[in-house]
Amino acid sequence: MRKMKSFKWLLSCIAVIMIAAGCSSQGSSGGTDSGSNNSGSNNAPKDESGFPQQLAVSVYDVGSSGYAEFSAVANALTSEYGTQIRLIPSGTGVGRMIPMKDGVTPFGRLGDEYQFAYRGEQEFATMDWGPQDLRVVWQTMTHINGAVLEDSDIKTPADLKGKKIPYITANASINTKVEAVLAAGGLTWDDVERVELTSYATQADALKQGQTDMALMLPGASSLIELDEMQGIRWLELSDDVNSEEWKNVQKVVPWLVPDEWSVGAGLSKDEPLTFMAYPYPLVSRADVDEEVVYELIKRLDNTIDQYKDATPGNIQWAKDRVNTTPLGVPFHEGTIRFLEEEGMWSEEQTTQNNELIEYGKSLKEEWEKITAEAEEQNISKDDFPQYWLENKSK
Repeated sequence: MRKMKSFKWLLSCIAVIMIAAGCSSQGSSGGTDSGSNNSGSNNAPKDESGFPQQLAVSVYDVGSSGYAEFSAVANALTSEYGTQIRLIPSGTGVGRMIPMKDGVTPFGRLGDEYQFAYRGEQEFATMDWGPQDLRVVWQTMTHINGAVLEDSDIKTPADLKGKKIPYITANASINTKVEAVLAAGGLTWDDVERVELTSYATQADALKQGQTDMALMLPGASSLIELDEMQGIRWLELSDDVNSEEWKNVQKVVPWLVPDEWSVGAGLSKDEPLTFMAYPYPLVSRADVDEEVVYELIKRLDNTIDQYKDATPGNIQWAKDRVNTTPLGVPFHEGTIRFLEEEGMWSEEQTTQNNELIEYGKSLKEEWEKITAEAEEQNISKDDFPQYWLENKSK
């Protein structure tokens, strides 16, 4: 029965990916081209409500659950409102942020790179980046864990000792979570064999080929669903007690990870939910995106939820009764707050938290200007600057 359900999810994912590929072909596929396609820009053609008729969204690469999820969302918006949506896929955090930074797109369905970019950390600590002025549009939650082949002798994080573990090039979002899984088992990168892969989606094939012993992926990833159909997979056993030593170790590495039961996707059954690591996987925008555009987008996401909620295992998380409305590291957009207030989903406490995050972002920008000027005076090289910035900025 589990295999049949997984097969149905595979068909759904393939369908929405084909739809998205059709949408993507209407524009250029690169993430570094100019904003001349007007996808969501101020001078883009508008419909009767003033919403852009063309919209580009930066997403994870083809084969990921994030790509499949937003493909379904895009199809619903196009079907209901006629909006032409172009997906810009990338397998790296920097690759997904570049179209937003360059003005090619106002929106991205992003992993933890939005957290790092807001703070100017990880790969965004370089002179070419620094703190980015971002806002959360729709804070969906998602679930992730380590998958192994069904016949593997690996059952718990502690069993990963000495095994081949993936490290995704320029993907701090996934790599820090791999580190968190290792920490759950009392391990570090020094205790395993690190295998470098070029993108998130290639993990399933690497696991299949024996290149790695684990893939840290979302259960809705189509490539993982396909692997489960062909060979079978299992998920690592995690404690459901957030106060356990295991989870204390996890949250030392990634504080926004929490235990949560999940039962939909590759290797899973609704009758037997398993504990996963849950974290925000939101739709994000630049702060300068018009409030009316963000507000209208959220209304449309809400109005079309019935059309896409069952398309992939993760799409149900887009429903307004499932999204997380607590500001977590990056502030919400004004258009989002307006919608949440109208729905009775926003409080004074959340306003205070949101304003504190906005002020923190402003202070980081000021520090960036000051510290980059000091670095120039001291002839700090580009290679040495990230460490200089991280050591001198406020925590």
